[in-house]
Amino acid sequence: METKFSTASLAIVAPKLAQRIESGRDQASSLLRALEQDEITDEIGFFGPKRANDALPLEIGYDADSNEVAARVGEGSWRGFHSHAVRQLGERLKLPGGWIHEQMKATGWQRASVADLMSTHLANTTEKDRFLVRSVGGQVRGILSDAYRRLSSPMIAEAFRSTIERAGVIPFEATRTDLKWHVRGILPQPIEITSPQHGTEYVGVGLRISNSDFGAGALDLQAEVLRLRCINGMTGESILNVIHIGGRLPADIRFSEETYRKDTEVQCAALREALPQLITPDYIQKTLAPVQEAMSTEIDGAETIKGLVRAQRITKGQAEEVERLVMNRDGTIVPQGPVTRWTISQAIAGLANNDGLDLDDSTELRRTAQRVAISK
Repeated sequence: METKFSTASLAIVAPKLAQRIESGRDQASSLLRALEQDEITDEIGFFGPKRANDALPLEIGYDADSNEVAARVGEGSWRGFHSHAVRQLGERLKLPGGWIHEQMKATGWQRASVADLMSTHLANTTEKDRFLVRSVGGQVRGILSDAYRRLSSPMIAEAFRSTIERAGVIPFEATRTDLKWHVRGILPQPIEITSPQHGTEYVGVGLRISNSDFGAGALDLQAEVLRLRCINGMTGESILNVIHIGGRLPADIRFSEETYRKDTEVQCAALREALPQLITPDYIQKTLAPVQEAMSTEIDGAETIKGLVRAQRITKGQAEEVERLVMNRDGTIVPQGPVTRWTISQAIAGLANNDGLDLDDSTELRRTAQRVAISK
């Protein structure tokens, strides 16, 4: 397959792409500033029979004024307890996760019942556990293994931004939640791909990085292919995936701050080395070869969608939306022409752009779109 960079295609995709890039630069800058302003507090907590010179006991309570579960470590101040951290502690206490999830979604007495049950368990359990408590401001956001490998998000995000910009990749999207963040970048040159089924399509090659400081995901780097007519994106398999597990942290974790920085510097060096290799002509051609094949492979769309539901890749509601997009095939979200693997993958990728989706759900839809495109 020959990849052809075409300046003529800019007349079709330039306005939309330029707008996304311009707004994305602002998003990326805002994200970097926000990450730099976060001050994560780390403490080593425990439950069970007290062990001298080790960690501090964790207590759980309930704040009726805010209707929030609260926590404190040792004699420290009471802090809000993020629902993610509540579920993590529930796993350590062997409490039913589904029940905790449902109770924490409620707004009344149910949250108080979670705090009461956890407090009772902490006061009476004979099991021992030692763990890392990560907080931002007045909120506990993570209850993690005491072997959790802490990586500095500001350092990682800055290494990604500076490296891709030197390579000509421009940030066009950045998203952050309480628990994780991601940044996406794209080469601004459209790539022309032609097939008998769909005629000429213009795609872009991009990169995506994500990380969580609170156990909601690994440090992950992925290559992406984006259909530029609608900026639908397919997220590929992980190129760099770093699980946050390292050596056991000391009770006074301030002694490991140097290790914390050095560990992050190692991952930043790996990013700086890997990123330029992902936008070489050879790698781009390798990345786009499955797209060319997907555009040329006609399939039974209805059966493919049913198979995705059976495999729990998409929900029944999402399947109905995919069917609607495939039926219309107006050329905007989904390309015109016969139904191919590319058709289905773009319909799924189009769902990932819905504003109502959270970061995890949109990422998973992009991965599903990629799996459809490269499946045999």
